[in-house]
Amino acid sequence: IAMGTEPITGLTTTGYVVAAPTVSAGAVTIAAAAHQINSITVSATTAITMSTASAIDGDLCMVRILDGGTGETLSWVNTENSTGSTAPLASAGSSTHPLTVGFQYNGATSLWRCIGVS
Repeated sequence: IAMGTEPITGLTTTGYVVAAPTVSAGAVTIAAAAHQINSITVSATTAITMSTASAIDGDLCMVRILDGGTGETLSWVNTENSTGSTAPLASAGSSTHPLTVGFQYNGATSLWRCIGVS
């Protein structure tokens, strides 16, 4: 696995895989990889599928969403909410400040658990 060292808002991503999934026709699939950061740009209602193939209990994944300044409707597949964090159903409405959603794979339920939203 190639490791990235790109800075993201002051964060060094050494040890993280940096990916740029393609949004096509309002749908995107986030591949499962430990410590993965995914940046996507949405321009319409978008279904985001978190792949469970090859996911291992405890894997971490971040999804950063930009939307060109217009809030868009989001839906999530293969995810679950935690007591303190709920996967957002709308993007942030900003072309410069991404909505960032953190997930941890829960092997007991075979779903990505939302663990933080910023």
